[in-house]
Amino acid sequence: MSSKKAYRKSIQKKLARETFWSALARGTTFVLFLLTNIYLARKLGVESFGEWSFLFSILTIVITISYFGVNAASNVFVARNSRTGKLKKIFRDSLLLRTKVSVIGAIVFLGISAYLAKFLGRPNFLILFYVATPFILFKTFVEFYNEIFQGLHRLKYQFFLNLSEFGLNLIFAVILLNMVLSIESIIFAYTISALITVILGSFFFNSFYKTFKKRRKKEFFQRKIFRYSLPLVIISMGSLLMTEIDIIMIGLFSGHAEVGIYSAAKEIVNRLPQIAYALALGTMQVFARLSEKNKRRMRTRFERLIKINSMIYLPITLILIFGGPILIKVFYGPEFSKSALPLMVLAPWVFMASQNVFQNYFINYQQKAWTRAMNYSFAIILNIILNATLIPRYGALGAAIGTTISYTPYFLANRIEVKKALR
Repeated sequence: MSSKKAYRKSIQKKLARETFWSALARGTTFVLFLLTNIYLARKLGVESFGEWSFLFSILTIVITISYFGVNAASNVFVARNSRTGKLKKIFRDSLLLRTKVSVIGAIVFLGISAYLAKFLGRPNFLILFYVATPFILFKTFVEFYNEIFQGLHRLKYQFFLNLSEFGLNLIFAVILLNMVLSIESIIFAYTISALITVILGSFFFNSFYKTFKKRRKKEFFQRKIFRYSLPLVIISMGSLLMTEIDIIMIGLFSGHAEVGIYSAAKEIVNRLPQIAYALALGTMQVFARLSEKNKRRMRTRFERLIKINSMIYLPITLILIFGGPILIKVFYGPEFSKSALPLMVLAPWVFMASQNVFQNYFINYQQKAWTRAMNYSFAIILNIILNATLIPRYGALGAAIGTTISYTPYFLANRIEVKKALR
């Protein structure tokens, strides 16, 4: 066997191995998250579950802002320099930048908590914001380690981190809610889980850091990573607004009961793209090294991934459309029966989001994050307009319609960008 064939065979084995770990990590996350969500819904009831979902959407927005694109930018720098002698410095600088931004984010959140609670018209959220601040801080590091191991293409460590975080979320939620039935108990459960996962991630991170040799040439990556994080902030905020703004607007326009109805459907569809992520995380890193010489081979590989993904998600989409009422009744119970119609309307979003997983990674690895950010900006504006128009009249159903329609142009614009790059 020639050295070229042996190299390609080793790459194929590597991709297969990483795809396996990615599938295991994402599958574990999906199952544990769904079980936790179902447990919380059945334990709290529609009204209290809606209140928790509304609060968690606020916290998710704050956490994503606290990321400030640093995690995703660190992923790209690690992936693009995985075969160079720069990794040790990138590791160190990215962790330092992550620490600075996370601490600043937590301090700012504490400072604006009173104003935020007043703006939302929920003064009782103030104490919840204070209690949740450590969770916000720890969560930024959990996702940082996940992105680093993704960039390194060492996805078995992602599996252990996801198993730790989401498994402990379920365990501690069951324990603490049976002691005290309150939203504070859920926040404490998630905080403890995040802290333990950060400790585990730090151990893995340090073990990798020690293996890389120190480079004599002095290079400073903090500024470079920070600069590249800026368009990724827009993208992450866009993704956040597309997934969380509907819940926020339902909470403001329709109340907690309608939020509970919508959240039951949304949390199912939100986690279904995990299968696509599993496939992408095991295969997409190679597109970081796209060149004119390998473009034809890369185009064939990308098209094959899209076809495989379509074969997986077309049946899933049809199951959601025709089996939505049955799924809601089995998972959440008759109390959430009104969640079936929003679930059916969100089904096309699942298919588009799964395809966009591959397109988003491809665009990021070509360092065209600003292009993707512009595509997302239009979708965000359209989403807000549709939600403001439809939610006051149709509630949860209006939010589902707005989300699906507004995501479509973003999906199509990314498809055009990928085809242009591979042409």
